[in-house]
Order: sequence, then C-alpha cells, then structure tokens
Amino acid sequence: MNDLKEQYINDLKVYLDTNTSVNLMLAILDEVDENNKVILTKPTKEKISKRANISLETINSLITKLISKGLIKRISSKISKEAIYILDIEIFGKKKWDKIKTINMHIEYDLVENKKNKKIQIEYKTEEKE
Repeated sequence: MNDLKEQYINDLKVYLDTNTSVNLMLAILDEVDENNKVILTKPTKEKISKRANISLETINSLITKLISKGLIKRISSKISKEAIYILDIEIFGKKKWDKIKTINMHIEYDLVENKKNKKIQIEYKTEEKE
C-alpha cells in the first residue's frame, strides 16, 4: 500500500511543487490519527525531518505552502503550543489510509474556459461484522 500512497501523493504534484513537498506530505500521512489530524510538535517535526531528510526550517516553510494550497488546515490557535492540523478530507479521505478501498482522481482541462477542474472520489472498505 505504501507504493500506492506514494504514487497518489506524486499524482498530487498539481499541489505539491517539489519532491521535498512530496516527501513531507508522505511523512505527514504516516503521523495522521484516525480523525485525519496530525499534531506537529517539535519532536514530531524532528522525526519527520530525519525520515524525509528535510530541515526543520524547510518543514516549517512547506507547511505554510501546504496550508495555502488547501491540503492541510491548522485547527489549533496560533498561540497554542500544539500545532494541530487536519488534512483536507476531499483529498485524503475521512479515515486512515488502511480504511480506504479506492481513490479515483479525475482532472479535467477545460481549454475553452482555460481552467483545470479536479474531482476526487474516495471509497472506504466496508466494516466486517463478526
């Protein structure tokens, strides 16, 4: 599944400008909880820094870009010591990746209107009842 997760993030390069952004997003996905939230404390950022081979300064800069592109949203206050973010559920789903069955991404280029439209559909695995 990690290969497909990486491929999906690579396919999102329309949002992620660089390979460094791709590596950061993959590392963030590994830290997301069951509510699609991630707490990016200094120790978590240091862990991501080592795993993705990205400096802390670059991580902080890229987080700002991820926010501006709508991939993540800060849900804690700026004065809070914990930086809590939520991933865009339209792009990353409402559940952890191991609960996702399929992701269908459709990108349409409208040459008349000169715009690009994106549509992502996520289907979840059904819960097995015992």
